[in-house]
Amino acid sequence: MLSRIFIITALLFFINHSFANIQFKNASKDKTAQNLFDNGMLAFYGYLYSQAEYNFRQALIYDPNCAVCYWGLALAKKKQALELGLPFSKVGYNDIIKAKILVNSNNEFYYDLIQTAEQSFTLNNTSSKQLQLNYINSLKKLYEKYKTNEDWHIETLALYVDAIAYYSNVDDNTSMDSHCGNISNNVLKQQALTLMEPILKDSKYPDHPGILHTYIHMAEQNLEDPLGLIAAEKLSKFSNNIVAHYTHMPNHIYWRRGMYEKAIEANLNAIQIDENYFKNNGAGLNSYYYEYHYLHSHHFLTILGFLTNNYDLSIKYAREIKYKMDPSRMETLVNYRDTFLTLEHLILARFEKWNDIILLETPEQLGQLGNLFVDFSRALAYLNLNKKENFKKLSLSIKKKKSLNKGTVEIQKLIETYLQASEMALNKQPLKNIENLFYRNGVHKIEKNLFSYNPPLWIFPYQLMLSNEAAKRKDDINSKKYYALYQNIYPKSEFGKIYTIQK
Repeated sequence: MLSRIFIITALLFFINHSFANIQFKNASKDKTAQNLFDNGMLAFYGYLYSQAEYNFRQALIYDPNCAVCYWGLALAKKKQALELGLPFSKVGYNDIIKAKILVNSNNEFYYDLIQTAEQSFTLNNTSSKQLQLNYINSLKKLYEKYKTNEDWHIETLALYVDAIAYYSNVDDNTSMDSHCGNISNNVLKQQALTLMEPILKDSKYPDHPGILHTYIHMAEQNLEDPLGLIAAEKLSKFSNNIVAHYTHMPNHIYWRRGMYEKAIEANLNAIQIDENYFKNNGAGLNSYYYEYHYLHSHHFLTILGFLTNNYDLSIKYAREIKYKMDPSRMETLVNYRDTFLTLEHLILARFEKWNDIILLETPEQLGQLGNLFVDFSRALAYLNLNKKENFKKLSLSIKKKKSLNKGTVEIQKLIETYLQASEMALNKQPLKNIENLFYRNGVHKIEKNLFSYNPPLWIFPYQLMLSNEAAKRKDDINSKKYYALYQNIYPKSEFGKIYTIQK
């Protein structure tokens, strides 16, 4: 009985929130089903896929013959599998077949839309990467057909660029399970940007959350792009106190431009929206969304605390993540889970809380990446506490580890180099020798790659280490030189200024 009350409460909550600019005309003849479907699409474009799936299922209760509701259900299931790093070819297959059976061929757009989505699903052993590429190519044809159609131009574009944004994360065994990683296919990325830019510049087109969202992901590293800020300022209005990711996303623009206070505010607001959503029995509460998106805002606040030299902010959210997360929901996202479980260790190391690190217990369920991070933080602590034997033993243990994929191999290289550089610094070796070590081991290239992650996975940039060490040696020129290089990457960051020599 209680569960039925929760379902009714949740249903009323989402039915009573209507959203502008997501309108699939005549998706259903039933008004409630239509409203649920439109709200499901808003959740879909806001990466709230578990809620989108729930809305599409509820819409089918009111209209069992809603073909496009089955289409939405298939795509929502696919996106959840994709985010979890799982094959998606079969998860929405039955739903898309049902949609094909129900759709009226006289309804040309919905007929074409469902035929296009079918490219994502098969019972054969086609790779997810190939299926996603097939889907992108099919969406491109759909967009070309409807780009002059007033009703469907913007909607087809939103679906097309959204599919491109996810392409790089499909079947990528080199990734670190990072959230919102770099879109590495520059050809597809440029095609998407070329199509979105004139839409965003022309006021005659209504704002579309899917286009605004995707544009931020694709353009966030272009710090001179005025459209990035415009998109950031517009997107949060679509949250309606339900879809927190729309409020979180402007943070991607803000933090890269050194607008840290605005980034902090965006994440705090997103957390508040998610918590309100959970109180209303939102479907995301009991899915991986909780860790993958809700705690993603906590993760950002942890890193923003580092960038603003705010230890209290950093450690608060690092600890909250570990307390709130359910590691069992992240079994397919092992590196992402490990990052969360070891954030407290890394923040303590970043703020040089050496004794606290030694006392901190190792979290359970750690994989290879997590153990690397724990060992790294402890090795640094031992070195700075002058426990040289413990340091040497742990450093040797790290070197003997055999990493399983490119991502962890690179992290291991960073850790080994940073520990060696720290030991060289403690032994007063020339600054130039330490700098040469970083370059010889390709640290500058690895860190550049990791900088594309949201938020950054590595918070021990070599430029900052060199700046701090130069300051300790009262080498004012090199301290400021390296700190300027650090601020080229993290504009206006306050961390490390305690080391620089003041005028």
